[in-house]
Amino acid sequence: MPFFNLKHRVCRIDSQGRRLSNSAIILNNFASSRHEPVFRFDKRNENSHKKTEKTKKNHRQSGVGVNYLFNSVLKLKSGNVKPIHLLVKYYVSVLLVLGFTIVPHTSRGVESPITLEFVQEVDLLRGAQAHLYPSAVTYDPVGNEICVTENRGRSFHILNNLGLELFRTGRFADLRGPQDGSLAADGSIIFLDLNRDRPGASIRKLNLFGEPVVFLSESPSPAWSPQHLVITPDGGLLTLDGTLGILAMHDADSGSLLWKQDVMENKTFDLGLGRPGCSIDGRILVPGGESHQVHVFSAEGTPLNSFGKLGTGPGGMVFPVGVAFGPEDMILVLDRMRHKILVFDSAYQYVTELGRPGIWPGQFYHPLAIAASDDGRVFVSQGFQSRVQVFKIHLEALN
Repeated sequence: MPFFNLKHRVCRIDSQGRRLSNSAIILNNFASSRHEPVFRFDKRNENSHKKTEKTKKNHRQSGVGVNYLFNSVLKLKSGNVKPIHLLVKYYVSVLLVLGFTIVPHTSRGVESPITLEFVQEVDLLRGAQAHLYPSAVTYDPVGNEICVTENRGRSFHILNNLGLELFRTGRFADLRGPQDGSLAADGSIIFLDLNRDRPGASIRKLNLFGEPVVFLSESPSPAWSPQHLVITPDGGLLTLDGTLGILAMHDADSGSLLWKQDVMENKTFDLGLGRPGCSIDGRILVPGGESHQVHVFSAEGTPLNSFGKLGTGPGGMVFPVGVAFGPEDMILVLDRMRHKILVFDSAYQYVTELGRPGIWPGQFYHPLAIAASDDGRVFVSQGFQSRVQVFKIHLEALN
């Protein structure tokens, strides 16, 4: 779906050249994840566009639109409306856009003061009939932009704070198998990619135009092949090799190794360590995967402690894969097998958990990565349905 600038406002237009509002953009992004537009116009009937516009107007005037839903069911044989399952999907997305929040689960049966509101689903397909795999998502606080690593299509997607795509890498990037990318302060993309001359992955860099830049990083181990990369608040490059269990810090300019640390002692098998998170004060939190904990390190790589426990109840962890820092110094832990976001305070005490499993917008199904901004926005990617979802954390009750 193309977009254009009109008086410094980013607008979107559909295939018929009609301008879409923000709500329409969200609904079309949701529908495009299933390769179906929200409203299909029958070209054989020249009045179909007028009928659709009239139907949408009646829907807006009818509030929730229950009458419109049942009237549409009676008109299924006319061919001018969608089957019932697509209509239900449309109305669920409308209810979410109108402000429905995901009710968090609490251990004492009382409603948590923290709520997670579904905002939108980012459209990465742009009409392509392909299944993408957004393996990582990161947030750049300098440019207020989102970087999505798409492993299957071998590309990076740069989006603004509204979820509109600003840039996508092309063939000039020469990507072989990108795994985790982030935006640097100068606008370049620093990421992990498969090596051409030897097995494994290493750190690579693209300039502002998506072109490769020569960057050599010192290897902490002969078999080193990191899966996760994080740009720390002071500009360092933090990598994690989950197979070897090596946490390493590299200089962003020279690529020299500053320090390395074993995440767990006496490690005998791959625990599936997830993407680390870095706090403003330099603390490094590593999700432990099958260790069912989050491991805490200092800015110099010194082990401090760990928190979390195995369980499916409130506060329990089964397979944590990502850590992000939200507003009020809250720690957000993404659990892939529980399909939830667990919230902890700065002292690593459990607060609540957000989200629920499912395939509808605002729900999780084996999520892969999480990122968050200081203003409470949360970004979650998952391979199922090629989803990158945007949420908003609300803390009004706390204030």
